[in-house]
Amino acid sequence: WIYLAPLALLLPAALFFQVRLLVPLSLGGCIALFALMGFNVPWRSWGGADAHDLRVLSFNIERFSVPGEDFSALLTHHQPDLIAVQECAGVGWWTAWWDGHRDWHTVHHGEMLVASKYPIKQVDVSYSKLPQKRSPIKNAIYCVVATPRGDIGFCNLHLDTPRRALNAVLDREKILDLDNADYADFRIECRRLESRDLLEWLSQFPEPKIIAGDFNMTSDSRIYRSDWNQFRDAFVWAGWGTGY
Repeated sequence: WIYLAPLALLLPAALFFQVRLLVPLSLGGCIALFALMGFNVPWRSWGGADAHDLRVLSFNIERFSVPGEDFSALLTHHQPDLIAVQECAGVGWWTAWWDGHRDWHTVHHGEMLVASKYPIKQVDVSYSKLPQKRSPIKNAIYCVVATPRGDIGFCNLHLDTPRRALNAVLDREKILDLDNADYADFRIECRRLESRDLLEWLSQFPEPKIIAGDFNMTSDSRIYRSDWNQFRDAFVWAGWGTGY
């Protein structure tokens, strides 16, 4: 948005002093809005099925950062059918949310929570293999949900963050510390293999799938383009506004 801020002064000035300058200013505004800020217009879904047949909410609540009252208000406002929560402190701590939504079907494994308005028929859990740890981390829950239109697979995933690789080569004094470049490469490779393993794990389930959660990557990531481009990006197809 900071690239658009000067237009608040430049557009009125051009309108008053040099009208022809509106053309390059408008072009620059479009580049900032669409290329830099990722503004999306859901033209692919125009004329198709109702976009609100099934509403999904995904939210990384960062442990204790989101009070149960706020989450309950969010559900009341958006009325989702399926919920994927990452870094969940536990339903027991979320009493303000749980008391108001006891009609939900819920599955809770580790820091992952899935909640559904429809019955959950099957649950499978995926574990991250790399880097190797004594207690492997759960990185996905897959649920088969019985919706009125048939069974669907709903996956809540949380992939490894690139922050650990970046922190290895960032230094407060030198800015970059390439002595740890090998470790950074190792962590990036772990992310690539985790994504590939999870995609292979999902391939065993035959149902039509909705995959939600914290991918810890943007849609222009090399890992995303390699592994996840085979699925429709819900925001690209139905979202309106600045995606980045």
